[in-house]
Amino acid sequence: MKKVSKRSGKVGLPPGSFVHVGAANGENATLQLFEYDQVRVSEREFRSLNELVAAPEEGTMRWLNINGLHDESLMQAVVERFDLHSLVVEDILNTDHRPKVEEYQDSLFVVAKMLRTDPQNGSLQVEQISFVLLRGMLISFQERNGDVLEPVRERLRKGVGRTRKSGVDYLLYALLDVIVDHYFVVLEELLEGSADQRFTIRNANARIERPPQHHGKPIDRTCYKALPERPSGPYGVHR
Repeated sequence: MKKVSKRSGKVGLPPGSFVHVGAANGENATLQLFEYDQVRVSEREFRSLNELVAAPEEGTMRWLNINGLHDESLMQAVVERFDLHSLVVEDILNTDHRPKVEEYQDSLFVVAKMLRTDPQNGSLQVEQISFVLLRGMLISFQERNGDVLEPVRERLRKGVGRTRKSGVDYLLYALLDVIVDHYFVVLEELLEGSADQRFTIRNANARIERPPQHHGKPIDRTCYKALPERPSGPYGVHR
């Protein structure tokens, strides 16, 4: 798998090529699996897709979260295991996308942006997260460890609300909801910062330092990354 830091590095390659567009990541790739139904839930972490049992019991929902798009062998195993469309995998590996939704014949593909502040230095981090919704299973792909999804994990563990009583389509909705809710948390932190304080905006490809402004570039640039793409075809549907 080729790795480039900017989208221009893909110029000339055929559609569906596996190219990781983003910053190099030295972290080890990890996988987290939730299996649940109305009465039980199990949670475990592993490093190889070979540890994933082929099929769960009837009526069991699965959420597989993958951290580490840079791991070529892992991504190849995911493609083969779940028979993902080559264009979906190409978009997962390209972390320079804006949020979008695409419908395929047997799956739904969603790209979103997670915003959060680093608790140690207050820097603003922008990370792409992708979702593939299959029958009875949701797969999420993150660039690195750490996210804003813990409230949903806690609901699964404790059986609070509708999450365990519903399918993985509702789980996807719940995850997107907490991602969007966190936009307001980050926005409040930016607006409450003093005029002379410097915030750092980090994404996969750049590090930008500017003073926060109500209508300035830091907030505008971050909001732009969170804006969805317009559909490329009728209803944005792939047949």
